[in-house]
Parts: sequence; C-alpha cells; structure tokens
Amino acid sequence: MTLLLSACAGLGPPESAVPAWEPLPPHTLGRTLAAQQRVQARLGGHRRVFDAAVEVNRQGLQVVLLTPLGQRVASLRYNGRVLRFEKGAAAPDSFPPAMMLEAMQMIYWPAAVLNGRAGAGGWRIEEQRRRRVVFYAERAVAELRYSTDEPWQGRVEMVNYPHGYSLTVDSAILSPGQ
Repeated sequence: MTLLLSACAGLGPPESAVPAWEPLPPHTLGRTLAAQQRVQARLGGHRRVFDAAVEVNRQGLQVVLLTPLGQRVASLRYNGRVLRFEKGAAAPDSFPPAMMLEAMQMIYWPAAVLNGRAGAGGWRIEEQRRRRVVFYAERAVAELRYSTDEPWQGRVEMVNYPHGYSLTVDSAILSPGQ
C-alpha cells in the first residue's frame, strides 16, 4: 500500500501530537507475500493516486511507488532495524517514509501482534469484522474499513485523524507466500 506520499508532504506535527509509531520487524506480519496496489491519498482538498508493488518476507519489506503513468515516486526498504528510502523524480520535496511504514502496519499487521507490542506504549487496536480502530492514550487516531476478510485482497479505507489524511487502497495478492 503505500500511501500518503505527497498528500502528507509538508505535514508538521499536529497540535495534540501523537508519538511516532515504533515499527515492528517485517517477520511479525507472520507471512510472506507480494501484492500490487492502487493507492488514493487525500489531504485537505488534494488527492494523489499511486501504484505500488509490495513484497514482505522474513528479511524485510520492500515497496516501490509509481505514478499511474509509471514514473517512479519512491522506494522503501525496511529490514526491521533500518528504514531505507529513495525518492524518485516524481516525489515531492517533503516525503514521510516513517508515516508510510506506520500506515502499512496499522492496516495490514494482525491486531494481536500490534496489541502485544503496542500496549506498553499507549497504543491499542480494537478489531471487529472488517473494521479496525487504532487508539493512542484511549483516543481514536485511525479508523480502517476492509471490503474483505483478507486485508491484502480488496479495498481498505483508512482515516488518520491527527494527521488529517485518508487512504483508499485497492490490493491484489500476486504471490501468497506462506
């Protein structure tokens, strides 16, 4: 998925700042896969559309973002310790790779895994069938709705309240892995 990009470019911390999400290592997803995505990001009156190729395995997470015309926007690699980010010619000047990784984990990582790690930091995830709410300090910070029981297959809609953006991500699994 992959997200926010220039829709979030230039975002400063909100007035009631929520601390940065401490990313989990990729292997905690509990599976390997490759997926293709169409991401629509909205912030204020701006809307951007991106295509993404995502691969997750025990060694890492890789995301390549393209414009709908195929121009490279960015690539992100995360091995569980180091987040590497390369901007392409179509990337905005200010690009939030850590927010991109945060949104991916909020959307795709199992709630039990997130709650197991997040609880100590004030984060909590509530999940009901095809709906997830992410809380920080008992305040809802993100709401997600899934079109299917498999989050990597179908549509996910996410609203991030503190940062004021929303995402619509249409995904298709290319290689299910394990």
